[in-house]
Amino acid sequence: MRPYFIILSTFFLVTGLFSQDQIVEAEYFVDIDPGEGSGITISAEDGSFDSATEGVNFQINTNDIGLGAHWIYVRFKDDAGHWGN
Repeated sequence: MRPYFIILSTFFLVTGLFSQDQIVEAEYFVDIDPGEGSGITISAEDGSFDSATEGVNFQINTNDIGLGAHWIYVRFKDDAGHWGN
């Protein structure tokens, strides 16, 4: 029984180390969190977020933002459907 446990444990450890989530969606919002998936969509030029240095451009519409200090939040969703903070 012990060799099976070692083999199974090693399999899960290796699988966990090499599995990486892919970013599939992104959004931003200003000041107030509208809820996951309800922010303003950020799109990638090539349709995927697989490059950290190119392909993601967005402009923030400042027409509805008043004078003063504001916070801009950006969050991403992975291929498992989990949104980041």
